[in-house]
Order: sequence, then structure tokens, then C-alpha cells
Amino acid sequence: MVKAGCKYAVVETSSHALAQYRVSGVSYDIVCITNVTPEHLDYHKSMKAYRQDKMKLFRELFSQKRKPGVEKISIHNADDQENFSEFMKFKADRKIAYGRRVLEDAGISAQVRAEDIQLFPEYTELVLMTPQEKMKVRLNLPGDFNVENLLAATAIGFSQGVSLSVIKEAIKNVHLIPGRMEPIQEGQDFQVFIDFAMTEDGYQKILSTLRKTTKGKLWVVFGCCGDRDRKKRPKIGEICGKMADKVIVCDDEPYSEDPKVIRDMILEGLENTDMELNKDYFEIPDRVEAIEYALKHAKTGDTVVIPGMGDTLGRTFANGIVPWNEREEVRKILQKMHSEQVTR
Repeated sequence: MVKAGCKYAVVETSSHALAQYRVSGVSYDIVCITNVTPEHLDYHKSMKAYRQDKMKLFRELFSQKRKPGVEKISIHNADDQENFSEFMKFKADRKIAYGRRVLEDAGISAQVRAEDIQLFPEYTELVLMTPQEKMKVRLNLPGDFNVENLLAATAIGFSQGVSLSVIKEAIKNVHLIPGRMEPIQEGQDFQVFIDFAMTEDGYQKILSTLRKTTKGKLWVVFGCCGDRDRKKRPKIGEICGKMADKVIVCDDEPYSEDPKVIRDMILEGLENTDMELNKDYFEIPDRVEAIEYALKHAKTGDTVVIPGMGDTLGRTFANGIVPWNEREEVRKILQKMHSEQVTR
């Protein structure tokens, strides 16, 4: 990257990388946190340990190697009130916050905010604000969580003196992110999305977003990954049972686990909701059959979301990896449905 003339490197740094010292020797100049929600607990074992590993980025920032004239800047999510003050306690030359919550005096040098947020099925309109500027922008991505991501990116740009007019132009070039709330359209009169969500927080965010833009019923077709945090399975099942109208539990990537054991754990969570088996929620192990059931029963104005796989091109089972393309499977079913309607 240096030889190619790159002046900036944007690095998504995982909690695993921090815990395993895989980025030791990397001197960061800007560190940014989005939020801290339950994830990778099969590895970290507790939220406390997970949070402590994330904090390494901020704890070590100020003492890391410096470039001449380059500040050490930390960027924080003001709306994540549970973790905001914890991450703010570490030293930095400048601390910048972003979010909808207005901060009066929290030890920050500036705040980037969003106002007048309007959510639509396939895009979002909002007003971006820095201490110096205010500008209406259109983001070609749906969802509250994408507003949060935009604010984080804007705060980073702002820290480097990038104007909102430049940011607005850059936003225009951001369109589909493969496998992330990716719409699938084959002429049907209901919405279909595939997504990579696999945590409680991820499910809450996509279902909350789609609930706001769905006129009819909200369907979710999903399973959980094997050889990962087992505790989240009933929790995700309960979230889907409370936030969706129709739920279909199928297989995801079981890895070395028995797929039925995974499904049973998800169903435990659904049993804690007001949903009724075979009326509101269904168990259809085969993923293709499960997707087909939802698509064939969805009505005008409904939304079908299929989380878990995103744009992954393979599913891992005990005996190996099987080729898989979620968007193509969905397209094939929708195209077949369309041709059958035309034939009739």
C-alpha cells in the first residue's frame, strides 16, 4: 500500500485480533468504536472480557508510535450509553463523538450528528451535522444501523478535515453492499432481503428496520451457525418470535454439530413468545424448502428477510463445504413462481 502511494489505511480490527496480539506493532492514529453487543462469546466467554479486549485499541492509542504532526484521535458512539464513558476514559489528543444524543460536556472536542432521519425500503434521507456545517444527504442503503455506520464514517472524515460536501458526493457512490440487507427483486409484489446477521443485535436491527418499512407481514427465515456461541440461539429465536409475524426455522451452517440440536435450541426461544407452532412459526430443516415456503406464502406488501448467510458462497457441514449462493437460490424460486403465474 505504501509503494502504491496510499496515504490512509482503514482497518477493521476484530476482537480476536486484539486478544491474540495479531495487530501488535500496528500504530493506529484514529480509532473508532461503533458499539459493543454480544458476539464471539464462545471465544471471549463473557461480555466483560469481550469489552476489555475491544478497549485495547483505545487503551494503547496514545502511547503508540507517532508520525510527525499526526494526532491520536478516538471516535465514540454517543448513543451507546452503556459503553460510551468506559471507552472515553482513555487518553487521546482529540475525542470526537457521533450519534443522535446531544452531548453537552462529555470531554469531547466535537460531535457529528444526524437529524430528520427518514427511512425508506431501499434508501435513507437525513441531515448530517458537524460543528461547522449542516447538509441534507441521501444514503442509498436502508436502516437505522446504516445511519449509525454513516455517522461513524463521517466522524472519521471530519477528523481529517473532510467537508460535508465531499462526504455527500462520496455517499452517492455507496450503493449495494453484497449480502447486507441486499434486496432481491424478480417482479414480485413483496420485498425480499438477504442479510449476514448472526447475532442478537444484528437480528434486532434488521427486524426493527424492516418493521418500519413493511406494510404487510414480516417473515424471517433463518437458522444458527454450529460450533459457535450456543447461548445466543434461544435468544435469537425469541427476538424473531417477538419482532416478526411469521418465522421459519431451518438449517444454516451446522459445522460439526447435529443440525436438529441447533434448531431445537432456537425453537426453545420461540416457545417463550406468543407465537404458535405451525401457525406463526414453522420448522423446515431444508433451507431451500424453507425459503420456498416463505416466498410462496408471502402476500402483497409483505417482507421476507433471510439472515445468516449473506453473500457466502458455501455452507459448512460435518462432511465438508457444500457450494451455496443464497441470492441465486432465492432468484430461482421467484423466477419459477413468476413463470408458473404467467402459465396460468
